[in-house]
Formats: sequence, structure tokens, C-alpha cells
Amino acid sequence: MKFRNLHMSGFLSYEDGDIDMSDLAYTAIVGANGAGKSTIPHAIGWVLFGAYRVSGDADSVINTLYDDCIVSLEFSTRDDDLWRVTRSKRRGKSVKLKLEYMDSDEGWVRFGDHTNSSAQTQIGNLVGMSENAWRSLVLMSNEDGGNRFVAADPRERREIITELVPEAARWSDFLSKVTDEKRSLDSKIASAEAVIESAEQSIEDAKARLNDAQEDVASFDEDDAKNKIDQLNAELAAAGTDSQYQVLQTKISQIKSERKSLEREHAANLRALKGELADLEKARRELTLAKKEVSKIEAETQSISEDLEALIERVDDIDADVVDANDNLMTISDRLSAAVSKQSAAKSALDDAHKRQRAIEDNGAGVCYVCRSEIDDDRYDEIIDANNEEIERAQTDLDIANRAVSKAQADHKKAKAAYDEANKLKLSTHKSISSLKSALASGNARIQSELSRIQSIEDEIEEMRDADDIQTDIDNLVEAHESKLSSIDKELEDAEDAMDDIETVDTREIKRKIAAIESQVKKHSEVIGSIKSYKATIKDQKKRLKDSKSDIEEMKSRREDIGFIYEASKSSGIPAMLIDGVLSEIEAEQNNILANLPGSENMVVEFRTEKALKNGSSRSSLDIVVHDGTGSERLFESFSSGERVRLTVSNMFAMAKVFGARHPGATGTIILDEPLGVLDIDVVPAFVDVLRSAINSGIADSIMVVTHDQQVIDALPQKVLVHKTADRGSVIEVI
Repeated sequence: MKFRNLHMSGFLSYEDGDIDMSDLAYTAIVGANGAGKSTIPHAIGWVLFGAYRVSGDADSVINTLYDDCIVSLEFSTRDDDLWRVTRSKRRGKSVKLKLEYMDSDEGWVRFGDHTNSSAQTQIGNLVGMSENAWRSLVLMSNEDGGNRFVAADPRERREIITELVPEAARWSDFLSKVTDEKRSLDSKIASAEAVIESAEQSIEDAKARLNDAQEDVASFDEDDAKNKIDQLNAELAAAGTDSQYQVLQTKISQIKSERKSLEREHAANLRALKGELADLEKARRELTLAKKEVSKIEAETQSISEDLEALIERVDDIDADVVDANDNLMTISDRLSAAVSKQSAAKSALDDAHKRQRAIEDNGAGVCYVCRSEIDDDRYDEIIDANNEEIERAQTDLDIANRAVSKAQADHKKAKAAYDEANKLKLSTHKSISSLKSALASGNARIQSELSRIQSIEDEIEEMRDADDIQTDIDNLVEAHESKLSSIDKELEDAEDAMDDIETVDTREIKRKIAAIESQVKKHSEVIGSIKSYKATIKDQKKRLKDSKSDIEEMKSRREDIGFIYEASKSSGIPAMLIDGVLSEIEAEQNNILANLPGSENMVVEFRTEKALKNGSSRSSLDIVVHDGTGSERLFESFSSGERVRLTVSNMFAMAKVFGARHPGATGTIILDEPLGVLDIDVVPAFVDVLRSAINSGIADSIMVVTHDQQVIDALPQKVLVHKTADRGSVIEVI
């Protein structure tokens, strides 16, 4: 990725600024304090990632003299594709992001679905890194604590380095998938084990019930039971009364059937009569409700009619009030016009007097301002006094006229308000009259509709039978039914008494025995059916048990297979090996750089990825430990500001070289914003040497250094001069 052009409008200190970066490789950005040097890396970070400013609200990037800001950055990819990203912000509004690519036929073409999120995702793909990576690999700024990576706590450093190692990140994604599969398998195994337990219990229960049923079947002789039934039936026939008994039984059944038919017929006839009576009552209720509705509507229309008459009586008075208010308004308008005319005349008179005064003063004493002839001093004083008196009179007339105009204007405003109010009342009254007339017409129409409905209901009632006649029919029907029912019940009672007289104790006992044996036979048949069901259940559950055990074996085998992958995918596994490998490369590069820095020759950087805990275990971390050559070691955070700058710069160059080799498609730019502010003066030459070495070794395609130091400026072949103007803000000049 190569930056081509940067444009800033209304951004921080810039009114309008452009930098052609096509030919910039190793550049010093110079200028006085407050000129706007640091704004350039700010703008690049903001347009690419949108969240570079570390303080203030979202509007803090906008120049205080403007309502919005725009930053646009053109850049090319390794394939020489040309892209342009534009980020803009209006005060109080959301940030807008636009990403475009250059088409040879169509020119600039907008990318994606025109949403900020899709554009930001593609920017990350094109740049080859996230904001975190940018602030770790590309940018060193005092506002960011030097550099995001070295300034972060160990946990955050671990996250950043993981992000910068895609292979490790991919293993983390793989771990997530493997973890999900492992959890799924654990759940399925638990479910299958529950199925096995349930199936085993079902088999045991079915076997117990099967054993009991088989014992019951073995203890019952079905042929013997059938023989006993035949023997008992023969005994019943020999009793000699069975024929008469059957005849009476048949008669009793016929009587009971007749009684049920009578009950059904009676219920149907009774429902019909009651329905007729209910229809009559319903029609009478509807008639009553309709009459009440007519009364209600009539009362409403009467009230509307009264309101309408009252409004009509007021119309003439209201119209007259409008005319009076209009007349009063016209009268006051005429008075206002007269007062304005007097005011204008008074102003004109006063202006004329002042003009004469200026003419008199311009001509001086001894000369008449009109004819230019000589006059004595007394005459000159008389003219002066007379004109002053004229000015006083004109001023008095103007003051009177001004008060008259003010009074007339106030009266006109009141009269206009009174006229508007009267006219508003007139319009409102006429509108109310129209509305009441419409409501009155609607009410009358509703009355006519209800009257029509009343007539229809009355006609319907007229065609119906009288309620007393219907009730008489109901009473007669009930009386006739009860008479028939009494006769049938008497006949049934006689038949049942005859059956009791015929049936002996012996015949009843024989029938009881037959029924008991038949019940045993029926139960025996049911038990045989249960035996078949229990056997089927046992067979099905055994198959279920076998299938579940087979599934468990397969799932356990799969779980064992992914166990190794799971352990390898954990942060302490292959990702840690990948990260450790990258960190080893960075250590070597950084230590080589430090060896060439005065005061840092004995410094050796070590990245520690594990932190020991008090309980004897450890956790993932990423501490930067520095060995100072005395046998002792210190954490990066414990060093002085100057020492931390050396460590930060060396770390950035080392990381840029390592990751530049691994990700050639990412941006090859390093930006250092005032890196030497806290360095000892004797370190500056060494820093310059490191800078030159970075340039010569091709660690980065381009290096931009915001600096005041002349040695650094001299070491960089290209310069961008920034100075601040009174009318245009910060101005950029490439020299």
C-alpha cells in the first residue's frame, strides 16, 4: 500500500490543505509549535479508522471556525489499484464514510452498499491491519503513550500480537468451532446415556410385568372355564322359567325404548314452543330499545336545534362587531398615516436645518451662506442663533411626531388584533352553524331510520301469536306428556314385578356364576394380549439400547479425536508456538537495533508469554522484560521516558521488519510524531543512524517523522514544511 494524496478541509487547524505523497518516501515534517505538524498523522489515522483522536468529543476534529470537516486519502495497492477513502463530519451529525476505486472507464466508482460498516471492513482488508495494529506497527505518538503495543498492559499486548499473527487468530477461530463441537458431543453423549438408562429401566419393568402375566395365564384353564359355562347354561334351562323370563325381558326393553322416544318427541315439541316464545320476547325487547333510541336522538336533536338558534341569533351582532372593528382599524390606519407624514415632514425640516448649519459653518464668519456676500459678525451670530432655534423647533416637532407615530402604531396593533379576533369569531361561528345544521340533518335521518325499524318490528310482532296462547300450548304439552309418561311407567313397573315373581333364587345364582366365569375368561384374553405387548416392548427397547450404545461409542471416539485438536488449538498450544516464533524474531531484530544505540548497548529485550501465579500455576501474558547488562532485569514500564523512547522506536522498527516480511500487502509506512522529545542529546545521532539504517534496509516503504531536531531533518531527504497563517490556518509546502 502506498499513500498518493492527502486532502484536509476544516480538519483541526487546517482550512484547506493538500499533500502530494506520490513521491514521498523518507520525509521530515517540520514547523513551529502549533503549526499543525501532528495533524497530518492525525488526519491519516482518522480517515482510515475514524477514531484516532484520544480526547474530546466526536466534533473535536472540526476546525472551530467551520461547521464540518473532510479528510480524503488516495492510495494504491500492491496490484496498482487506486483507491480513495473520504471521511467527513458535520457538527452534531454522524460521521460519513465513503470508499471509492478508480475505474479506467467510469472514473471514481463507489464501493459496496454505501454503508460505513462495509466501507470500514474493506479499508481494513486493503490496509492489511486494524486500528490496533496501525497504532502498534505504524504510529508512534506522545498522545498514544508512545506506541499502542508497548504502552498496553500485558493482556492487551497479547491480544494485539495475536491479531497481528493471522495464523494464531485462525487457530483461535478453529478453537471456537472445536469447542462448540466438543460441547455438542458432550451434550449428545449425556442424552444418549440417559436414553440407555431409560431403555434399561423399561426392559426391567416389562420383564417383571411379563413374568406376572405369564404366571396368571399358567394358573388359568380356559377349556375348563368354557365347560363350566355350558354346564351352568344347561342348569338354567332345566329350571323351566327361562322362556317366560325372556318374554318379560323383551317387553321391558320395548317399554323403555318407547319411553325414550316419548321423551325425545316431547323435548323437541317443547323446544319449538319455547323458541317461538323467545322470538316474541326478543322482538319486544328490540322494539323497546328502538323506541328508547328514538327518544335519545330526539333529545340530542332538540339540544342541537336550541344551540343552532342561539348561534343564529348572535350572528348579526358578531357581523356588526367585525364591521365596527374594521372601521376602527381603518380610522387608526389613517391616523397612523397622518402621524407618519408629520414625522417625515419633521425629519425633513430637521435635516434642512442641519444642512444650513453645516453650510453656515463651512462658509465661516463674515460670509452669507446664501449669497456669499460679506456680513458683519452680529449678522453672522443672528443667522447662527436663528438656525439653532429652527433646529430646536424641528427637533421638538420630530419628538412629538415620533410619540404620535408610536402611539398610533400601538393603537393600530391593538385594533388589528381586535379585528382579527372578531373576524376569527365570525368564521368560527359560521363554521359552528354549518356543523350544527349538518348534525341536525344527521339526527333527523337517524330518527327516520329508527322509526322505520320500529314499524318493521311492530309488523313482525303482529304476525306472531300471543304469548298467553304459546304458554297455554306449553302447559297442555307438559300435562299430556306427564300423563303418557305415568301410564308407561306403570306398565314398566308391572313388567318388572312380574319378572321378580318368575325369577327364582336358583336361576339368579346360576346367572351370577356364569357372569363371573365369563369375566375370568375375558381377563385371561386381556392378559394374553398384554404378554404380546410386553414382549414387543422388550424387543423395541433392546434395539434402542443397542443403537444408543453404538452412537455413544462413535461419539466418544469422535470426542477423543478432537481432544488432541482442542488442546492444540488452545492459546497455550499451537497459537502460543506461532506467537512465540514471531516474538523471537522481533526480539532478535530489536536487540540488534538496541546494540547500536548509545546507552542501550547492554539492553537485551525479552518477551515473556507466561506469568507465574502465587498458587504455582501460570496464565498467558506478554511482559516486556529488559536485561540491563548488570545481571538484573526490569519491566519496560519501569524505565525513564528517554529509555522508553529507545525501546519503543527499536520495537516499532523490529515489528515493522518482521511483519512487513510476513504481510507484504500491508501499509509499509512508519510515522513517528516527535519521537525525540525526551531523549538525551547524545542519543540523537544514534537514533539518526538507526533511522538511516531502517531506510537503507528497506524496513518500510516510507517513513514520516514529525520533528524539530535538525540532525533528524538532515537525515531525511524530503521535507514537508508546515506553517500557520492568520487567514488560512495551517499551510503545507513540500520542499
